[in-house]
Amino acid sequence: MIDHDRKFNVYKGLQRPIQFKGLKGSFIYYAFVIALSSLLIGIIVTTLTTFVIGSICMVVTVFGSITGMALYQRKFGLYRKNTTKGVFIFHKIFNF
Repeated sequence: MIDHDRKFNVYKGLQRPIQFKGLKGSFIYYAFVIALSSLLIGIIVTTLTTFVIGSICMVVTVFGSITGMALYQRKFGLYRKNTTKGVFIFHKIFNF
């Protein structure tokens, strides 16, 4: 016998940004671009010099960039809001 009157609560996590390893929202995409670009930089440096120098350059670029991005996320947050204070005067640009 099937009970059709049962109801289940569904929680979809709405109104929350996606999160992966402490990175939120668009910063996940920035980390992906940083990883790919540092790989490309490491390949270019490796072909121009030696494997060891290219590997060191790639590792320094990855960790430096991702650390800087994480600090930027911590300082400004996921949604950067302008908090300028004062009186602003906007002159007419178009005369109709």
